[in-house]
Amino acid sequence: MAKKKPVLTALDKKIKGYVQKILTTDEGLLDELVIDLKNREASQAVNDGKGDFDTLHNVADQSASSLNNEGVEAQIRYLISSLGEGGAFKQIEEALNG
Repeated sequence: MAKKKPVLTALDKKIKGYVQKILTTDEGLLDELVIDLKNREASQAVNDGKGDFDTLHNVADQSASSLNNEGVEAQIRYLISSLGEGGAFKQIEEALNG
């Protein structure tokens, strides 16, 4: 029995397109976006009284490092989950266009 090919959604196809663009441009292109966003989330948590600055930002840096090590697709999916599809793709386009 032949294996079925997975059906890609429009979002999956768009992500794959961005992955290809990024890999041919600069594989580390999204690293800073992920780090910045994780630290913005940590700052918001500090402002909301959820912990102290140093602890939350250390956790954010560790989380960003781990996520960046997972690769471009994981980075894009994280950006989408945090910024929404439109916001994520806007940030990615800006990074690609320098």
